[in-house]
Amino acid sequence: MKKKTFWTLAIGYALITFLFHNILETLFGEILMQISYIGLFFFVVWLTYSIISFGIKQLFYNRKHRK
Repeated sequence: MKKKTFWTLAIGYALITFLFHNILETLFGEILMQISYIGLFFFVVWLTYSIISFGIKQLFYNRKHRK
């Protein structure tokens, strides 16, 4: 997926969510917000995993190449 397409979809999703959740206060907006929260949760978990994984790989790499 191209960057332009990704950002167009992301901004569109954010605008639709804002419109339906904050302005119109519909059930559809609540569902979109819950999806956003779930996505944010998985992103934070993935980011934490990536940082810890990178740190462990660096630790073993440094131990192996300390001669």
